Amino acid sequence: MKKFIKILKCFICLIFLPNILSAWEHYDRVIAVVNTKPIMESEVEERLDYVRKGKRLTAAQISAERKKILDQFIEDILVAEKSDELLLVINNKRINDYLIQIMMEFFIRDDGNQNSADAKTKAAFNELNSLNTKLGFITFGDIKNPNLKRFIEHIEKSVNTSFQIFLNDIKNRMIKEQLMHVTGGASPPTEKEARDWYNANSRTQIPDEVHVKHILIVPKGGGFRAERDASSTLEDLRKRILAGESFERLAGQYSEDPANRAKGGDLGWTMLGAFDPYFAGAVNQMRRHGEISQPIKSSFGYHLVKFMGRRKMPFEKVEHHIMSRLYNERMTEQFNKWIAQRRNESEIIFY
Repeated sequence: MKKFIKILKCFICLIFLPNILSAWEHYDRVIAVVNTKPIMESEVEERLDYVRKGKRLTAAQISAERKKILDQFIEDILVAEKSDELLLVINNKRINDYLIQIMMEFFIRDDGNQNSADAKTKAAFNELNSLNTKLGFITFGDIKNPNLKRFIEHIEKSVNTSFQIFLNDIKNRMIKEQLMHVTGGASPPTEKEARDWYNANSRTQIPDEVHVKHILIVPKGGGFRAERDASSTLEDLRKRILAGESFERLAGQYSEDPANRAKGGDLGWTMLGAFDPYFAGAVNQMRRHGEISQPIKSSFGYHLVKFMGRRKMPFEKVEHHIMSRLYNERMTEQFNKWIAQRRNESEIIFY
């Protein structure tokens, strides 16, 4: 009987073995070789999965995205080959400085407070740095800092890829820029060229900024009653202002925004995108100088807003961004010519 069972088991294995081997065989495969460097199907599909998240793409769109991703892998390999040949190295400090900068921008947009953003950035970066040092890669479950989690979620949603791939792409982009400098960098734009671009595009491509003052009341505790009391306080203040009392004096007396209370609640000229989205949405509806809003709820509490004005951001505030944009456009044009030539000179085989 035991001998019969052994024979039966062997027979079953022989039946299913081809299917098992076939499954293993198709688990991953080489889909292209650039000179001597292979590109694996799983690498391309991993990135494609992020692009497809939450989207309904047609077969043609999926095919186009897959080709775009494969082209990016080819470019990265060709850039890496040339940078190795020229012994180009990217200092970790450059990557860290860039990460700190975008973290700071995220946290400032998130809560509008510079001191708070500084503290959140420092804590989040320190944990990120320790995870990278300890693990060499990051899994979401390893992260303890909630602000770091929110930052990573924001990045992954923005770029449609994993945070680890995002970090690798930062390095690749910096290597690409350094390579273009070494092989004959594009000339930086002049101030006149930047100003000419501003004059030609300010109406459609330069964001607005608004000048507003506000009174902030933070609900005392949670629940509907605390929310209602905060809103009612502002409604009473609004009546007093409309009856003739000074908005600025009442802001200095009642506002719970310590950074701006002494200035009569004056937030100065600020880009709408820098505000809390609920606050920005309400302010965006205001047009008349001196207009007093109804109570506005944001993630910080309740606000009463005095609208002072709206304008396009002046050239001086956006000059650096315009110069960077023009320079990046020139670098991209140069890189596209370089990569086209490099592809022609390389052996690229598709499977």
